[in-house]
Amino acid sequence: MKKFVLLLMGTVLIYASCKQGGSSQTATETAVVNKIDSNSYTLNGIPFKKANKMVNLFIKNPGSYTDTSQTCVWFTAAALDSMYQTLLRTKADGIRFYFARTIEDHKYTVVAVSTKFAGLDSVTKRKIHADFFEVDTINVDAKGKLGLITPAQGALLYAKTSPCPTTPDTCPKLFHYITCNEGYKMVNYYGSDPINVSSSWYQITLIEALVKSLKTNHGDGLRIYYARHLRPHGVTPTDTIHRHGFALITTANTNKTHVDYYGCLDSIPEPGHPHRYLTGGADNGEECPTNCNGVTWP
Repeated sequence: MKKFVLLLMGTVLIYASCKQGGSSQTATETAVVNKIDSNSYTLNGIPFKKANKMVNLFIKNPGSYTDTSQTCVWFTAAALDSMYQTLLRTKADGIRFYFARTIEDHKYTVVAVSTKFAGLDSVTKRKIHADFFEVDTINVDAKGKLGLITPAQGALLYAKTSPCPTTPDTCPKLFHYITCNEGYKMVNYYGSDPINVSSSWYQITLIEALVKSLKTNHGDGLRIYYARHLRPHGVTPTDTIHRHGFALITTANTNKTHVDYYGCLDSIPEPGHPHRYLTGGADNGEECPTNCNGVTWP
């Protein structure tokens, strides 16, 4: 069996980067002001006014991640590529995924927002990645599809038994990478505590690597799972909070079903240093409330 292209948006990796401190500003970066145009769109084509309601519905009622609230959102490969091209065109530095709820029936979903470099935090000296809203929607439907939450619909991490290979994992241990077994446990790690993360940020080169992987392996999309960390947050020695987050998996078309695709992700270049690769000290994988600089919500 092949291996998952599986990436984690969450606390353990973020804590490693926070502990190391921020990366320095590159010569090509210019700080921008976080301006919000109420007539603009999110990166995945949702009008700002609607996105504002969706994220605030979640903030007001985050709920708990349980076996009855399993959530994953599927995006087409074309949608992900269009989002990536928009990031390049607008000189964005990354993407922030927000937890959200649909307006119609309050189901869990995600909202994607572009970000731009907005200077350095005066205390931590970490980069600030400010939300940036598009002046127009992208040219494909990128809102994401809900409801594909069973193994028969391609969401293999929801299987009653692990779909992961029993052979040792040989994929390069990149900064965002988690093993199939870790992802399976996290996606199925439920609890009665409220979801305690509102958003998570990733650099543009991660999206680039995912787009390239889909093209190389003839994938058809990206599935974003809600998940929960197996280990406590660990900001302090007595911290016992298990943070929530996302797990990202590329998919392939199998008999018209978007099945979680197994394969290793290529190395992710560090922004501004195309021949270097991310380490535990890189400024990425930030989440709110761990780091809320530059966010629009809450």
